[in-house]
Amino acid sequence: MLIKIGLRMIVQLKYLSLITATLALVACTSKPKVLNQNFVTNISDDGSKRFELFIELAKLKKAKPDRKGDKAVKRRGDENFSGGMGAERQTESLAELLEQRLQLVMTETGFCTKGYMVFERNLSREFLSIRGECNEGASGPKG
Repeated sequence: MLIKIGLRMIVQLKYLSLITATLALVACTSKPKVLNQNFVTNISDDGSKRFELFIELAKLKKAKPDRKGDKAVKRRGDENFSGGMGAERQTESLAELLEQRLQLVMTETGFCTKGYMVFERNLSREFLSIRGECNEGASGPKG
């Protein structure tokens, strides 16, 4: 009996490992490819430091018509941009990508050393942008 329970647990662990690996693979392959990135900064007369980050993503391929020519064939992954939970997951993924890229730019440039406030975020299938202001001014911390 103990052997049966042990074997059952091993089989369940193998299935769990397989499911986890599959989900990780899908998560990695569903990230959009960045084609172009532009970071623009502005220091105004009052010393406030503003920034904008623009990211252009690779365009998604559209569904191809089937042999009859009247229906679109839905490929795996296209559901990410349809309605429902897929669209919500894709929006979260785009927001995460934008935030990761902004953090990387801030680290590389040292532009906002004391953090920042975000004024606006735009997320679409092919274009992401974020606009904000540093917590510190050009001559030191705001106060």
